[in-house]
Amino acid sequence: MQRRSGAAGDMDRTRLLELFAGKQPYQIDGTKTKTRLKLVSTDRMPIVRVQLNGGEPANFGVDTGVAEGLLN
Repeated sequence: MQRRSGAAGDMDRTRLLELFAGKQPYQIDGTKTKTRLKLVSTDRMPIVRVQLNGGEPANFGVDTGVAEGLLN
């Protein structure tokens, strides 16, 4: 999802944030205190393979210079 300025961009942000309705932020379920991830690639940005909420595994770019993280 691209961030656009103005009213249309704010509407996109609203829809995105609605996905988190009723969720507690930064809630981590499980007993592990550490996790190790194998890097799929490190060319330009670290890429790891992740699986969320029982979905299909997907590549995730680890970019600490952005405000949001997106899975494709």
